[in-house]
Amino acid sequence: MQLLSNSWEANNNAVKVLWQQQEEKKKNKHKFTPILETGIPDNPVIMPCSYALRKLDKGEYVELWYFMNDGLDEANTKKTIDNDAMILSTLADGLTAWVSSASTQNARVVVNDENLPFEEFCQVCPHFLTVIEEADWLEDRVQMMACFWMNIQVHKY
Repeated sequence: MQLLSNSWEANNNAVKVLWQQQEEKKKNKHKFTPILETGIPDNPVIMPCSYALRKLDKGEYVELWYFMNDGLDEANTKKTIDNDAMILSTLADGLTAWVSSASTQNARVVVNDENLPFEEFCQVCPHFLTVIEEADWLEDRVQMMACFWMNIQVHKY
């Protein structure tokens, strides 16, 4: 009988300790939250305006200015509350229509590609390549663009 009593008491004490540990974890859950084995993010987030992203998704031409630091800053400062917001716009044929705000652009600040200084062109290349990779372009297209721009940058003229 004493053996049963000692066994029950030892088991009960072990259960009490487990219960106290669980209560401690509930009270101080942030203290016991596991830390994930992730590194420090060292790549800047490159987020061009939704107009440029939609043009890329469609495979259409996008001015390189949208991927310059100025264009990325413009996208950060002029984000709309809703990318699907509709605005009244005059179309090429003179008619007025409701269009998505993301499909319009601010042409006053956009610099044409042929007017980009070479230093800014070199700044654009890695940004553009990062964005098209994130837009799930085929790897051979990304490589083609990288090789094309590398050849321009290292050309002797």
